[in-house]
Amino acid sequence: MPNLCGVNQKLLSEVLETVKKDKFPDRDEKHSTRSQNSNSSIKSSTSSSTTTTTFSTCSLEDSPRSEKKLKFRKYGIDDFVFLKLLGKGSYGKVLLAELKDHNMYFAIKCLKKDVVLEDDDVESTMIERRVLALGTQHPYMCKLYCTFQTKSYLFFVMEYLNGGDLMFHIQEGRQFDIKRAMFYGAEIVSALKFLHKRGIVYRDIKLDNVLLDKDGHIRLVDFGMCQCRVYHEESMPSNFCGTPTYIAPEITVLSNFSLNLHAFRDIKLDNILFDEEGHVHLVDFGMCKTGMLDNKTSTFCGTPDYIAPEIILGQTYNQSVDWWSFGVLLFEMLAGRSPFDGTEEDELYWSICNEDPHYPQFLPKDARNILESLLIKSPVKRLGMPSSPSGEIKDHPFFSTINWDKLERKEIPPPFKPTVLSESDTRNFDSYFTMDSPTLSPVESEILASIDQQQFQGFSYTNPHITG
Repeated sequence: MPNLCGVNQKLLSEVLETVKKDKFPDRDEKHSTRSQNSNSSIKSSTSSSTTTTTFSTCSLEDSPRSEKKLKFRKYGIDDFVFLKLLGKGSYGKVLLAELKDHNMYFAIKCLKKDVVLEDDDVESTMIERRVLALGTQHPYMCKLYCTFQTKSYLFFVMEYLNGGDLMFHIQEGRQFDIKRAMFYGAEIVSALKFLHKRGIVYRDIKLDNVLLDKDGHIRLVDFGMCQCRVYHEESMPSNFCGTPTYIAPEITVLSNFSLNLHAFRDIKLDNILFDEEGHVHLVDFGMCKTGMLDNKTSTFCGTPDYIAPEIILGQTYNQSVDWWSFGVLLFEMLAGRSPFDGTEEDELYWSICNEDPHYPQFLPKDARNILESLLIKSPVKRLGMPSSPSGEIKDHPFFSTINWDKLERKEIPPPFKPTVLSESDTRNFDSYFTMDSPTLSPVESEILASIDQQQFQGFSYTNPHITG
């Protein structure tokens, strides 16, 4: 029995529970193999002893109302009718659904609970829900209306973006013209900066994850690979400090401190005092570090063609990997092909780490320059990073005609408007999926009985900023 020095254990327990409120641990790292589909994402963990547990501050704030309005209440599977299959993978399916008796359409992502548990993805699923909920704060992120669950599935009810994804459209015409690529690129930059400002690394930028609404504006979708609490290099402290018995391999950040990016770094019983009414007060802030949050991660994940060199080399990384992936995506939009080749994954990874892309002769000077600046092997020199010698990405000559204030307000007319005949139109999605049956596979009773339902406690949610 440890010596508690007269501390009221019950009160201390309640206080420690309070300081943990509004926190959720970062996603567990998992091992996975590459899908047969070259566009599928992969994620695996490192065994490095320096890997730390991080916490997220993905929070909701007041934001503009969406055009669609759900009533603020709990929803379930019986409230919707599944109409079409929009996509599927090892994770589950995305279905077009209609809210019964309301003529309102949504994209519902359906995840099998047994697969989520098998892949150790419970926490990453919770992070995806939190990041999706931020969509009401930014015009170029997919919006989440609600989440609910059954004994066998998890459901994300999101806005239906009937304009299709960029992969579908680029296959129609092989590549985009400069004006169109610049427009999509600018809206993606705006969304990435929104995420990065909140310490979120997207880690899965690709053509498949950029969808168009009916007017031709983009939305980022699929935040299952997101990593929270990752900030730039300059915010990382390197000094060793703390009380020996209490030193942990990770930095512990308290809720009230985290809002201002402070780390206490000396939590121990001696530094928790009680006032005359029995309330706890933290004291002795000599070891505090300001302006600090865990700034890097080391998980091997992403879609092979878009993975940055630092991930392949097993190095820790931050937002730099998103700017690399954005460079690959921009290259694909402008050139109509990937910048790196390889018949096998190993060849592709070697090319990414050691070769420079072959730039088409028809690319204008500014277009080639921004690609070269984004596809720099050195993360700290990469365009988009604060330390980049190329400066701020929004100021790059490639974006010289973009009025960023108007762009943030969606006041710049899109250069392309997809053909959409109705709210439920699926013509901009692959017929390979839409011709299939929009049904959910039943889960065997033995598997269903083995699912730990407690793991998904707190998943169900209705977004108060998009319902009323």
